[in-house]
Amino acid sequence: MQQETKTENGITYVKQGDYWIPELEIPEQKAAGRFGRMRLKFIRENRKALYDGLICRCELNSYLSRIDEEAEEMVSRLEKELLEKNPAPDKAKDQMGWTAHMNMIREQATELTTAELIYN
Repeated sequence: MQQETKTENGITYVKQGDYWIPELEIPEQKAAGRFGRMRLKFIRENRKALYDGLICRCELNSYLSRIDEEAEEMVSRLEKELLEKNPAPDKAKDQMGWTAHMNMIREQATELTTAELIYN
């Protein structure tokens, strides 16, 4: 048995019993990463108007994904810049020192990124 359908204003409706139910699809979106989740928490608590506007326009997930991508690119770029200014010790001779240095570089880049992109 085929369901009865109709289209009004670009929306397709399917008749179920006495009711017309809209056939709506939620577009598949990429989940936000670490920086996107941090930004979500910040705007939910501190930028309520921005958060509500993004929700109403159904743009929250794309906004968070864009922030996440920008932040990852910024961390990567900053790591390279910081490493050029402050080179790491030789990995073959001092593995622990190299690891500590690289962790410090990553942490500095992450801190600068979160201050500029996430909590702004």
